[in-house]
This record gives sequence, C-alpha cells and structure tokens, in this order.
Amino acid sequence: MYGTPTDTTAPSTEASLDGPGAGGWFTGPATVTLTASDEPGGSGLASTEYQVDGAAAWTVYNGPFEVAGDGVHEVRFRSTDAAGNVEALRSAAVKVDGTGPATAVSGVAHGGVYGDSQDVRIAYEAVDPTSGIATTAGTMNGAPYPSGRLQPLYDLGRACTS
Repeated sequence: MYGTPTDTTAPSTEASLDGPGAGGWFTGPATVTLTASDEPGGSGLASTEYQVDGAAAWTVYNGPFEVAGDGVHEVRFRSTDAAGNVEALRSAAVKVDGTGPATAVSGVAHGGVYGDSQDVRIAYEAVDPTSGIATTAGTMNGAPYPSGRLQPLYDLGRACTS
C-alpha cells in the first residue's frame, strides 16, 4: 500500500552579506540576503523570517535588507516549510564600522611657538573603539616620521632626511 509522502525535514537557509569594507568589517550599511530551500520532493517553503540584535518580534523576509550602525550586529533567521517543519535557529554576525579612526598628536601644541634651540618629542596614536587599528603611520613633508621621535627644532628642515 502506498501512502502520501510525509515531509519531516526542515528547510535550510543561508545568509550572504554584501557592502563596502575589508577585513570582515563593513564601512557602511551591509546588505543581508537570505536564501532558503526545501529538500527535493518536500512540501515547499512557507516563510523565512529574521531578527536583528535580539528584536522581540520576527520580521517576515521579503528581500534583502540593510544592517547599519557601528558595532557587531547579530542577524538571526529561520525558515518554515508548508508541512510546518521549522529550521533550527541560525545566525550571522554583521560587523559595521562606518566611523574612521581618530589620531591624537602629543609633544606640540596647536598654534604653539617654539624656539629653535628646543627639542620636542612628537608622538601620535590612533584610536578606533569599534574595529580597532590595523596600521598607523606618520609623515612629515611626505617622508616617514616615527611616533615618539625626539625632534631638535633647529634640525626641522632636515627632519625628513635623517
């Protein structure tokens, strides 16, 4: 005797992320696309839904959506098929850092007046509280200038050649 096939397998959903950025961080809003599928011969997809950052309510997925704002965001998602099988909760981390780092310079005061017989130690440090700093480099008159260098002011004209 042949019965009606029973669908007992939940669908599967994948998330893909797109947008400007590098090193796993987006420098602006990230576009999230969810792609769901049910097994061949299954009952077919009924719905896909998602939450961003622990929202209380689920949102029905109708197409790609943006995740914005500095920080690491969690997108949770799941799909349900027509037989009522619900996929186990899945998630994706979306890392956004749209704010550039800040650089602080110490050892000299903006608008300060210094005599040529003085030495100053010019130091700089970059800070980025969201994604951190990959590299920091200083230049003076187009040449590399290391942070913390003791600079004799009488030699400022040759600072880039030593």
